[in-house]
Amino acid sequence: MEPNFAQANSENLPEVNYIMIQEFFAKNMDYFSVEFRSAKNIRASRACYGDEAIGYVQVKHDTNICTVKGRVVPEHRVHQQAYSVTARFDEENDVIISCQCENCAASQGGCKHAIAFLYWIFRRNNEKSPTSVEIF
Repeated sequence: MEPNFAQANSENLPEVNYIMIQEFFAKNMDYFSVEFRSAKNIRASRACYGDEAIGYVQVKHDTNICTVKGRVVPEHRVHQQAYSVTARFDEENDVIISCQCENCAASQGGCKHAIAFLYWIFRRNNEKSPTSVEIF
């Protein structure tokens, strides 16, 4: 774990909603190509891919900026080194500042690892905490 970071869980991750994600993709030219507007985005956002591919995640809060770093296992080469993905959020204005895969070939034009990571954070936000489970 890096200095000033904590292990991520549903309690300390930034609030991310579907509208924030869609605005990020709409405003970010890396994700504006025809390829990202269709099949690749849908495949990368699936829970069956992201929940299995996302490894260790750590989070750091600085004033209103939250940085989340994670490791994403390659989809077909599970023995290859995991990709490092970093997402930054402006928690005061509910905006995704950036989401960048740091070491894959497609990272300069946006990549599926970054998409999977954002949707993983979104799904963790919607998990119920163990103390909020209803008992009948």
